[in-house]
Amino acid sequence: MRALSGSTRIRAAVRGPFVSAAGPRPAEIHVEPLRAGRNATQVRVRLSQGGAVRIEALITLERL
Repeated sequence: MRALSGSTRIRAAVRGPFVSAAGPRPAEIHVEPLRAGRNATQVRVRLSQGGAVRIEALITLERL
């Protein structure tokens, strides 16, 4: 993935379920790049606590 300059505008679309409730304790966030194109990038993000996935999301970032 490329870094964006300060004047670049992006649009983000986020979708995904809350698998289970997350608590107020340390969590790990894992980001998995799925595809990266010239104008759009898609990633899968998982938030885990205690070895269990709490939130999973698919995020699409589009350069405007």
